[in-house]
Amino acid sequence: MSVKETLHYDQLSDVVTVHRQQDVDPILQSVREHKDRGADRKASESMGYFVGTIPAVIVEEYCKQEGITYHEFCEDSSHVRRILSDPDYKKFRIWEGRL
Repeated sequence: MSVKETLHYDQLSDVVTVHRQQDVDPILQSVREHKDRGADRKASESMGYFVGTIPAVIVEEYCKQEGITYHEFCEDSSHVRRILSDPDYKKFRIWEGRL
């Protein structure tokens, strides 16, 4: 689940562009396995329900679009709910209930 980072340098504009790429197939496979096992049960009393996995590149893009830091993302669970409730990211959800 590592993120591959590539730097591109444009000599004409003297601009460096960072491109990050993540293979999400292992995450999708894990989601399918959790669904097959009926993983919509509580992981533990303190953790609550395990509802999905959000790839790092999606979190990074979300933070950039929202103009927030990763720390702010982690401090406010509404960001996670917002991503996991988005129909575009349904494939990363294990539990289909209301968040």
